[in-house]
Amino acid sequence: MNASRLFETAVVLALIVSTGTFAPSQQTPAGMATESGFLNQSLLLSTFAAVIGLGLLGRGIAFRGTLSEWLVGLILFWSALSVFWSVRPEATAVRSFALMLTVLVAAFAVQNVGRRGFITLAGRAILIVLAINILVVFFLPQVGIAGFPTEGAWRGLFTQKNVLGRIALIGLLIGLFRGFSPIRRERVEGVMLLSLSAAAVIGTRSATAVIVVILALGLLALILMLRYARIGIGVATLVVCLSSMLAASVALFSFDGMAMAIGRSTTLSGRLPLWDELLRIGGETPLLGRGYGAFWSSGHEKVLSLWSRLGWMPVQAHNGYIEIFLQLGAVGLLLVMMLLAGLACSSFFRFMHDGDSSRLLAFILSVTIAVLSLTEAVLLVQNNIFTILFIALLPGMPAVADKRLPLQEETLEDPVPV
Repeated sequence: MNASRLFETAVVLALIVSTGTFAPSQQTPAGMATESGFLNQSLLLSTFAAVIGLGLLGRGIAFRGTLSEWLVGLILFWSALSVFWSVRPEATAVRSFALMLTVLVAAFAVQNVGRRGFITLAGRAILIVLAINILVVFFLPQVGIAGFPTEGAWRGLFTQKNVLGRIALIGLLIGLFRGFSPIRRERVEGVMLLSLSAAAVIGTRSATAVIVVILALGLLALILMLRYARIGIGVATLVVCLSSMLAASVALFSFDGMAMAIGRSTTLSGRLPLWDELLRIGGETPLLGRGYGAFWSSGHEKVLSLWSRLGWMPVQAHNGYIEIFLQLGAVGLLLVMMLLAGLACSSFFRFMHDGDSSRLLAFILSVTIAVLSLTEAVLLVQNNIFTILFIALLPGMPAVADKRLPLQEETLEDPVPV
């Protein structure tokens, strides 16, 4: 196996481990959050080290001074600096270091294989993860199928069905991107990924995943019409505004009925009281936050008090924006929002200019992450595949042009018949 193949394998393995498949989060009998386990930590460290080490031996990493790179650097600096005001400095030090490693894995991956090559590797990693989890559902139903209160829903090796639903959602988008490739092998992989992802979304019964899929497909159709059918910005804006007004009206005047229809409570499964409490707690340190990754640490008195008031034991904010505000304050939230907006805007305008489908996927993924962050904490979480995807697809991140790589050369030998 040559160096390029070895590096690609390391990236795929790092992406697989970063989904959390092999180490779902656990809780002690007292309900306190614990680390994911020795096996998972060892796998993360070894695969991340392999990507970074092999990346250094390959094309390396280069700093071009783009706005995205500066913003990422500032976020890493701010998360590390938060150790000085953190409610648990040792946890902040460890997790900010883990965040830096996660960012480096994304940067090394995309700068060594290019954006399109990275998307190919991410698709393969998610395909493997979905295959493993679906096999668990069918052959180990006592493990892979959830009990009360979501009885019958698929969860695979994860503790929650929504985690599998989120992975399947990303798989659907990447599978759609690869399914329309002019290269036969990529099309085959894309169809396989689409099939497993669709099955997982249906099996998990994740309302969030279904809603985001519909939103993403509608947005995709609109953008394609904008670029290729030339329907015009004005018409597209009108359609978006009318659709948004209709959705807002339905949500406002029939919220109870809509919540019941998708199997959710009117408090969004307890999220609304949680958010209210967390915003109050975050308001005590609005600029600086409580330290990256520190608030939910075991034994923190405010967490124990929060659990007592809520009557359940969340270990995250179930909202990416509130989570960042709680950890890094308004300063950190502003930096993250600028980064997310930069990814969405740059990807959209670059696709409209040159028609690069990888830019279109980056835009759809940025919107997906933004919407998912309304109900789950997936923004800049250490050791997480969403963070790796987010960083890797940022505009200006690749220091080398997307070249014909070993994995692309192999597929290009099998052209579409004319």
